[in-house]
Amino acid sequence: MSRKFTLLIVDDVAKNIQVAANFLKDENYKLMFATSGENALRTIQENEIDLILLDIMMPGVDGFEVARRVKTTTKGKNIPIIFVTAKSDEESIKKGFAVGGVDYITKPFHQEELIARVNNHLELTVLRKDLERKVIEETEKRLKSQEMLIQTSKMADMGDMIGAIAHQWKQPLNSMAIVVQEVLETSKFEDIKTEDIQGCVDKVLDKVRFMSDTVGDFRNYFKLDKEYGYFDAQEAVQKVFNMLCPQFKKNSIKVHISSSAETVVYGIQNEFKQVVLNILNNARDNFIEKKIQGEIEIVLMDAKDFLSVNFQDNGGGVPEDIIYKIFEQNFTTKKNGNGIGLFMCKTIMQDHLGGDITVTNKDDGALFSVLIPKRSMNNQIIT
Repeated sequence: MSRKFTLLIVDDVAKNIQVAANFLKDENYKLMFATSGENALRTIQENEIDLILLDIMMPGVDGFEVARRVKTTTKGKNIPIIFVTAKSDEESIKKGFAVGGVDYITKPFHQEELIARVNNHLELTVLRKDLERKVIEETEKRLKSQEMLIQTSKMADMGDMIGAIAHQWKQPLNSMAIVVQEVLETSKFEDIKTEDIQGCVDKVLDKVRFMSDTVGDFRNYFKLDKEYGYFDAQEAVQKVFNMLCPQFKKNSIKVHISSSAETVVYGIQNEFKQVVLNILNNARDNFIEKKIQGEIEIVLMDAKDFLSVNFQDNGGGVPEDIIYKIFEQNFTTKKNGNGIGLFMCKTIMQDHLGGDITVTNKDDGALFSVLIPKRSMNNQIIT
């Protein structure tokens, strides 16, 4: 132990304090003293104390009560308390540990015993603090790693989304070209009425709005949104499907979305959308690989404090020998897969959104169930 620790010696008898101080003076501790329970509590509140040597039998606030009060405070809950007392009966010893003591020394005590026990508990305190620091550091590293994986997964989705947008834009672009061409051809042979021009303008603007909405959905999905808030889960599912709709139509995949409950939930909307996107893309890939006439039934239903978003497909299900590890990192059944998708879905739902995602085989396909909270951190349920 390299740093200088602060010890508080509490005893209503000054001579006892002096004995303990003499025993500890050569150990390079900073020593503080209190001759009453009230004075000890005030000293602990006003100073950074590393360890307390505490007498039990004191007038007014006794040692048991001092320990009890100290352990109820944020500042004092981790300070080790060693009872140093003449009370050696079994009941007092049990009570000492019950109120938060970490050790119990009976008077009279030897210098070597006192120093050894103090040093042991200070070393344990150092180890505990070091472990807490390492846990915090590792947690931060893990969170950063998760954020990188989530964004990597989003970037992998971007190519598919750009292709989807390009496909979505073909029809409105062709429609606008036809409208403009009609206006041009008509103007060559006859006068164009104002209402006809307005009708053409309305058609073009309608297509422009559609294209603008598509770009807006695309931009919103890929932005780094970390704001928690309430949103409509059914609307979020619909928006994800709207982006994928052209690809699903191209592969003759049918999707039905329905709900039997209030669909307002609490979380990060974009991360929920990423989970939905991954599930739908996986189902589509499975249909294409197996050459199945695909159908997905998405049903949102009540699950007490959660909303359950269920994705049932007819893709043959997940093989029973791998279903238990389908959410593991780097596990994939795809030839060109990276195993990030479903692992990130699990991470997002459990670590970020306070929910969960599970999979079972039902009927002729897989059933993915996504649970997302209906309420915020202050436990206010939305009804």
